[in-house]
Amino acid sequence: MDVSNSFLKFLTEEDLEWWFLSCSDQKLGSGETLIEEGKPIDSIYFVESGALDIFVASLGKRQLATIQPGGILGEMSFVEEVVATATAIATEETLLRALPKISLNERILSDNDFAIRFYKALAKTLSERLREHRTTIRELLALTAAKVSE
Repeated sequence: MDVSNSFLKFLTEEDLEWWFLSCSDQKLGSGETLIEEGKPIDSIYFVESGALDIFVASLGKRQLATIQPGGILGEMSFVEEVVATATAIATEETLLRALPKISLNERILSDNDFAIRFYKALAKTLSERLREHRTTIRELLALTAAKVSE
């Protein structure tokens, strides 16, 4: 798989080999929910093919983004050790690679160099997302400010 346009592009070949050997395949049909806001997540998901729309209930179930091949889901819940902050629903038949959080935690604790690369990859990925979605973020801030002033 070409990872040059994904979160995984920041990891080494050895990291990638471990990542894919530690993952399991998960298939979703169109309309199926992968992650439900407010519920715990036990894996981080890498999108191989297909797409998922991301929604947040507190914003009137507004669609915030679409995660396409190369994208990652569940990473924020992993980092913050909290339940899901959004819902992810497949928009078409979707193939995911699921990496159990327990396996990822074990690798991070046993390999400091991997931990540094992993968290750097997350930081870069989240930064790219913020840049890509700055218009949506401005709209959401304006919507939130309007609700507060009501």
